[in-house]
Amino acid sequence: MKTTITTLILLFFTLPISAQVINNSSDLSAQDLIDEGKGYLLTMVDRVDEFIGLYNTAIRKNDQQRLSNLIDKVSIGDTLALQNFKSNILSQQQPLSYYDNNWYALVNCNVLYKGKPQQIQLVMELVSYEPDMRSEWVFNNAYAPFLSIEPECDDTTTFISPVANNTNFVELQKAFNNRESITAYGYQNFEPDNLSILFHEIKSGDVVLQNVSTVQYVFAQLDNYIFTLSYFNRKASQSGWLVSQIKTVANEQKNTILKQQFNIKQ
Repeated sequence: MKTTITTLILLFFTLPISAQVINNSSDLSAQDLIDEGKGYLLTMVDRVDEFIGLYNTAIRKNDQQRLSNLIDKVSIGDTLALQNFKSNILSQQQPLSYYDNNWYALVNCNVLYKGKPQQIQLVMELVSYEPDMRSEWVFNNAYAPFLSIEPECDDTTTFISPVANNTNFVELQKAFNNRESITAYGYQNFEPDNLSILFHEIKSGDVVLQNVSTVQYVFAQLDNYIFTLSYFNRKASQSGWLVSQIKTVANEQKNTILKQQFNIKQ
């Protein structure tokens, strides 16, 4: 009896919260809960490095079923594009490595900006250094409404005269006072750098991290493909970290797609 109670307590704290809620039914015996929990945990891809290991095993064994188990069929569906992806990946025999440079994390966070709750997405990039394969996550980019600065201004009167130097640039006062249109005084094709703005706001104490809400990974190292990895917390034969989106992209177009669709800088 003590063993059963101890096992149930350990299982309760091991299972994800959603599984606890689903399984909280009075018509299930203690052994039912234990067996169901074991099966759920055995099939869950719990870590990203575990996903990479399972993917590489499927590639090495040329096993389409193993590869299929790592793809969320609900998100992608059983399409011809998916079948082509699996066939191409297996035939190309392209393994993944945790130390690859061309993969990223999209980290959605809750922050306080000047004391008010806001949301921000951070793009994190894993950078590896040879020859010792040392690596680290670095900031690649950031997106939040409070970081946005319009790079263009249609007001044609917002310029500094070409002879402003003759008056020791006193017209700079006009530019500094015209805060709403300040970007109009920048060089042609000026683009604001969100990451620099974020670092400044963090240093000034105006942005304070509260917590990380969700994480999604973008893998772009496979020839002619980009895929995303998302976490599915559910009671199912497929759960945990699974492929949630597959894009067929020519290698020469990847940088454009990464920037336009995922806000990733190259």
